[in-house]
Amino acid sequence: EISLGLVGSEMCIRDSIYFAWRPGKHVRALGFANEGLGTDRHAAIKRAMEKNVQVDRERARIKDRVSGFVPGTFDHLVRVYRGSSQDKIKPSKSWNKLADSTQGKYNTYLDRFIKKFSDDLVSDFTTEIINSIHSSMSHEPHAANYALSVLSALFREARLHTSLFGITENPCHGVERYGKKDGVAPREVFWSQDQQSTFLKVAQKLDPEVAMGFYLMVYSGQRLSDCLAMQNTDFDGEKIRVVQEKTDKKIWVPCHQDLKARINQHIKDRAQTGHIGGAILQTIGHKEFKKRYFSSRWDKVMAKTGLSDLRRHDIRSTAVIRLAEAECTVPEIASITGHSLANVESILSHYWQRTFKQAKNAMNKLEKSENTAPEKAPK
Repeated sequence: EISLGLVGSEMCIRDSIYFAWRPGKHVRALGFANEGLGTDRHAAIKRAMEKNVQVDRERARIKDRVSGFVPGTFDHLVRVYRGSSQDKIKPSKSWNKLADSTQGKYNTYLDRFIKKFSDDLVSDFTTEIINSIHSSMSHEPHAANYALSVLSALFREARLHTSLFGITENPCHGVERYGKKDGVAPREVFWSQDQQSTFLKVAQKLDPEVAMGFYLMVYSGQRLSDCLAMQNTDFDGEKIRVVQEKTDKKIWVPCHQDLKARINQHIKDRAQTGHIGGAILQTIGHKEFKKRYFSSRWDKVMAKTGLSDLRRHDIRSTAVIRLAEAECTVPEIASITGHSLANVESILSHYWQRTFKQAKNAMNKLEKSENTAPEKAPK
């Protein structure tokens, strides 16, 4: 359809030969049109060859589209990142490390991006383009920042497959996230003792399993998914064995005396009904809770408490705050909750409201210290 030897066609203009690239009808159907190549034969040949390569690529794209995706595109990258059973592509290591709930959130954004950028080549994405995507969501700064995190993880995977996607740098690097001035402030809410008492009073009446779940979370500092996975055999009377789903860390959490009493009573009450063993938290049918089902029961209890500003996710940070108020060191806190040292410090920085109790403790320490006052106060 394209004459390679004559570079399309030749037309005599005065004493010169004018070259042109003229595709046949089947190539024109792919979206290509005639292009003048000028009178320089070498430049015309070079350009014609470039056009021919474009045609080959387009044909390959169409052929591969029949099998499900176009190589090197955004759609291809998403499949490499999160896997595709249809294309027999296994999920990436980084994807498998994400918790199920995080994968669900990522999927929401990835599906949205695929609709917009499916056939765009990954190598065409620049920091400027990523910044434009981020800026287009400025009316939802929290969502914009989360979307940027998803894209950053995605392009980080692309860098591991340079031969497929042709990038060596992550285009998300250099894009500035929205901050406090843009309405994105770190959440600084944790459960006070009064709020905990209010919730537990309602939970113990409406749904004892939810109450038990609260005790496990606030005393162990573990995620809900890890608490739901705790088995009776993980509790030896003094401590609970935890294998954190998100990080795969294996830790033993010493039990507070109140938690030990609660667990022992909980197991004893269940044994009286003829049910021994299994998870500490169980459904009516004595099965291990699915996270979504437990969350729905939690929400029903929460709706009766009037504590609308609090979230279940705040409980883990509340555990950190309680340990800090008990004057535990950062390493001591991390040994219980399984956080990294940096994460504990970040939580204390973002969530720890400066309370009168802390101020009073600080002043008491100052009064007890020696040689701090310039002169003694008169008696």
